[in-house]
Amino acid sequence: MVSRVAVRILVIALVTGVTALLERTAQIPAFQLIPGISIFYPATAWAIVSFYCFGPWAIAGLVLGTILSPWGPDTPILRGVLKGLVLSLEGLFPYLILLQSKADIALRKHGTLARFIFLGLLGGTLANSAAGTLIQLYRYPDILHEYPLRWTAWWVSDLISAFLIALPLLLLAQPLLQRLSPAWKAAWLDVIHLRPVYGRAVHLRIPGRQLALMAVIFLSLWGITLVGTAVSYTTAVNWFAFLFFLPVVFLGLRGGFPAGVYGAAITSWS
Repeated sequence: MVSRVAVRILVIALVTGVTALLERTAQIPAFQLIPGISIFYPATAWAIVSFYCFGPWAIAGLVLGTILSPWGPDTPILRGVLKGLVLSLEGLFPYLILLQSKADIALRKHGTLARFIFLGLLGGTLANSAAGTLIQLYRYPDILHEYPLRWTAWWVSDLISAFLIALPLLLLAQPLLQRLSPAWKAAWLDVIHLRPVYGRAVHLRIPGRQLALMAVIFLSLWGITLVGTAVSYTTAVNWFAFLFFLPVVFLGLRGGFPAGVYGAAITSWS
């Protein structure tokens, strides 16, 4: 088994690399509603997922990742540190809810799920958008007239990422994490995963090969979309409809084929 120090270094390196990549992705002009604010902020989902998996150790990776991917030339390191700490709020709020939920980290109880959504996801994104836009206002006082627009756009972009990516991803990943051995959990995951889980693990209804094939297809389409967007800065379709992939997959896995069809029918309006 790898030493604890080496595991922490690998975890921080993983969080740093993914954060830097997602920050670069959010800086693509086609992603932005207004300059500096993306239509959805993928790093929000990653902050939530990384806190869920690795706990407070994720903070170091989130801060280092934002430092490595500044939003402007000659950005001071201190600004990157501050931005990383603000981003960490979005993962910290849901993590604190799970830390107090005892054995229900799978969010199977309605009360826990409600607290996770309203206090965790909504609270974390509100705190992030409020702090982030206040920092922008401090640096650029001339944007005071558009502060409500910037705050709303920031919060909505974070909220989209939290609800359409992070939440379904956690619900899908938790049964798989539950099957890891206690030794692996103790070495790699946060302490919340060492608790006995309320209820039994949810069994996926599709074979592993099909799940892997779906992942390959989705990642390929997503990669092609990002490359095409980065090259042309324009898209002919509503590419952000890919955000509905995880919710539809979750409906299909938990509710079977009919639920997946209903979910796909609803999201087709995008």
